[in-house]
Amino acid sequence: MSRRALALLSLCLCACGAGGTAPSGGESTVTVFAAASLSRVLPSELDAFATAVRSPQRRILADYEGTQALLAKLEADPTLADVFASADRAHMDEAVRRGLVETPRALAANRLVIAVPPGNPAHITGLADLARPGLRISLADVSVPAGKYAEQTLQLAESRHDAPAGFAKAALANVVTRQTQVETVVSDVAVGAVDAGIVYASDAHGNSRIAAVSIPVADQPAALYLVAVVKRAHDRSGAQALVDFLLSPAGQRVLVDAGFLPAPAAPPPTSSAAASSP
Repeated sequence: MSRRALALLSLCLCACGAGGTAPSGGESTVTVFAAASLSRVLPSELDAFATAVRSPQRRILADYEGTQALLAKLEADPTLADVFASADRAHMDEAVRRGLVETPRALAANRLVIAVPPGNPAHITGLADLARPGLRISLADVSVPAGKYAEQTLQLAESRHDAPAGFAKAALANVVTRQTQVETVVSDVAVGAVDAGIVYASDAHGNSRIAAVSIPVADQPAALYLVAVVKRAHDRSGAQALVDFLLSPAGQRVLVDAGFLPAPAAPPPTSSAAASSP
């Protein structure tokens, strides 16, 4: 099920930016397709945006799902969203290749942690413990950015000898459930349905429902979030205004305060040539 937050919430968006403008004589809606792992921070971003920007009234509808599900919806109907925020490069690259979005921008980065129930009843202290026989683990499906990153971190730990040979295979054998979005992995851990899960650091930040066990930086894949205006956006000026705010110092502060890492200074590795291809 998709979760829609701030449904039809009236917010002030400025009318600057390239492309079309909101229809005159009434409100328009800016629809944001955002990775599920942004669901805890984006409401705060929109509140800050409403405070910072004054001008024509527009409504914002935010749809939080796994990045892969959002891309599938956008491919089926490119008019469904005005802004697309992905939790990885691969899905945004595919959106560019299909001509669905304008040139993406790096929004933020993230790291992974091992999520455990409060009190850590299984006494997990690091990645190597995830291969312990009988442990129950929840991961996002490999089609989901968080699931792909989780498998990469297991493989990195083994290849760097931070875990013994055969570790990744043994840890994956302990996975008892694969979820279509990382927020469900958080819930699995929070209710004690599993002993551990691998989630984003931002999912655990300030979250009393779970505790976090750190993963070494060297064992971390590059978890990059990107954001782009959708080419067939109904309100492109409103969409561009929102993207501009997310990338502004004020917007970046909200993300960092929520446990994300700042957007990399280098541009994302999606070529502008690809962005212009049909």
